[in-house]
Amino acid sequence: MYYEDHIKPDPNEEWREIELDSRKFRVSSLRRIRLSNGEITQGSLHIGYRKVAREGYLIHRLVALAFCPKEEGKEYINHIDGNPINNSTSNLEWQIFDDGSTQEFPSIAEAQRTTGINQSNIGVVCRGLRAYAGGYRWEYVKCNDT
Repeated sequence: MYYEDHIKPDPNEEWREIELDSRKFRVSSLRRIRLSNGEITQGSLHIGYRKVAREGYLIHRLVALAFCPKEEGKEYINHIDGNPINNSTSNLEWQIFDDGSTQEFPSIAEAQRTTGINQSNIGVVCRGLRAYAGGYRWEYVKCNDT
């Protein structure tokens, strides 16, 4: 059974299994995800990026984790051509944190509304109980009370 757009398996695609946030994903070299029920999806479009699962795992991060060798100290993924829905392995590269890519939210609820990543998962990362939520690191901003 396949998603409503009837995505069929391709004999030329390579599948790799990765684990992120204690969940296993089957990721294809053609930028597709095989769900636990056997369905194949390219994810849904949300705020300019393709994501999968209720928690909002970003397809480009899953593809990069599966197919793009990661270099020490590089935690973030860049779309080389600037197109956030082009998740081809040749268009993804790991990069060092860039101040321009940091985003602050007034609350975890607002972070969920903006990114589509479950606020409970964001909170778990902020408390240091997990490394990533939705493929990103999260932390509370420390306020100076003066």
